[in-house]
Amino acid sequence: MWTILMHPGVRAGLALVVLGAIVYVGFFAIKRLRTTILTSGTNGDDFAHKFEELRLEGAIDESELRKIKAVLGKTQGTRPGDVPAGFSSSSDE
Repeated sequence: MWTILMHPGVRAGLALVVLGAIVYVGFFAIKRLRTTILTSGTNGDDFAHKFEELRLEGAIDESELRKIKAVLGKTQGTRPGDVPAGFSSSSDE
């Protein structure tokens, strides 16, 4: 029995089975985690309030706050991960 397990083809097959099991468990773990994150109750009003606090602390100015609020208003009802209008998806800033 143990001599069969030493054959390279059998070892490769077992490795693929183990890898498949890890991917299967990981897929469902990530799916559940993303569902939890997406339904956390965060909405545009929460973000607007937090950005207003940043403005009061002096981290951003009034014009930046207006732009953020305008973008938040445009993104109401969009899917998470979508790039808001007025922002580029590339990181060439």
